[in-house]
Amino acid sequence: MIIKTIHTINMNFLEEFGMADYSNGDIIIMADTKALPHNDSPFQIDMMLIMACTKGSIRFDINGATYTARKGDIAIFSPKTLITSLKGTDDFSYRIIGLSYNAIQHSLIANKKIWNLMKYVTENPIVHLSLSKQVMAERYYSLLTYKMKQRETKYHKEMMNALHLYIFYEIYEVMEPLIEKNTPKKEILRQGDFLFKRFIELLTMSKGKERSVNRYAEQLCVTPKYLSAVSKRTSGKTALEWIHKYTIGEITQQLKYTDKTIKEISDGLEFPNLSFFGKFVKSHLGMSPTEFRKQDNLKERF
Repeated sequence: MIIKTIHTINMNFLEEFGMADYSNGDIIIMADTKALPHNDSPFQIDMMLIMACTKGSIRFDINGATYTARKGDIAIFSPKTLITSLKGTDDFSYRIIGLSYNAIQHSLIANKKIWNLMKYVTENPIVHLSLSKQVMAERYYSLLTYKMKQRETKYHKEMMNALHLYIFYEIYEVMEPLIEKNTPKKEILRQGDFLFKRFIELLTMSKGKERSVNRYAEQLCVTPKYLSAVSKRTSGKTALEWIHKYTIGEITQQLKYTDKTIKEISDGLEFPNLSFFGKFVKSHLGMSPTEFRKQDNLKERF
């Protein structure tokens, strides 16, 4: 079996792919695109992507579930989404609007709405737009394509970012009833729970390398005990449980989708030694890293 490489989809990747009609470091636009980059390999999204299906359909797999987007649908991918299969019909075409992870953190929309949205689309990535909303989307898109050509204007970047903000709220207006209907009230992110949100941001950015509750607490200027209490109240899991969840998720992805040796994975995640790494994996997966990789290979073979 040939182990596939995970391609990271971020601003740089899309620009190098040569299909970005506009990019300013915070946002990116890909217009009327047909080709799919490396569609035989898994992707990890390292930004927020909104894909509008303009013709045909596309099928993709996320966490073992298969989804299909058709004309009039939008697919929303939050940061760290792993897409393991991607297949469009021969006539498939799409548009993409992307927002960098850094821009999400620092933009005006970095509030409870976007975090509730990203939590929801993890399991519900496809939204169908009504005809009136499709017309509205076309109008916004026409304005975007017009403005992105006026790069010489003084506040061009600010205006483009503002237009993306308008688009976000249009999408959120469509999705808000769905989010509220499918999310228990106690789980909807409240203003007081932004500490937990910030903790998850730091955890996501560390990619499994930082595994100390104390270290995260220091960065957030709180005590380890308080961080764990907030984490438990907000999510039902302690801070350490979240750390282990993210770390083992990173390990399994690398074991399944890269050709790195066990030692390379251990070193890359900054474990003190190979023995410690092996014990960590076995305690969470019930088997050694080598056994896990062999078992996964057998599943794909049969």
